[in-house]
Amino acid sequence: MTPGSAAPPQPAAGPMPSAAAPPVTSTPTVGKASASTGPVIIPDPQGGTYVIREPIKSIRTASGEVVQLRSLTPEEKAARRFRRNLIMMIFGLVVLLLVTAILMNVRW
Repeated sequence: MTPGSAAPPQPAAGPMPSAAAPPVTSTPTVGKASASTGPVIIPDPQGGTYVIREPIKSIRTASGEVVQLRSLTPEEKAARRFRRNLIMMIFGLVVLLLVTAILMNVRW
């Protein structure tokens, strides 16, 4: 270290004080980084914790309305998947009926 240079900052020893952590408004999920709605609390090796929040993304529609985007719940995903599968099954049946009618030379 040369004279006049500042020493690099040292990390604080021990766990982070609870006053430094932002307030938690919902039930946190410990160690899970999935599409949860609440903050994720990750323990660090020194015994402290890190609080990570997903940023809320928002868009502005053509009419100027601001809409916040969020992840779908598992129930919403299942409902969309069922609807999509039902539409594809109906489409597949219509195609099979048309092909069968064409191959059997059915006159409409």
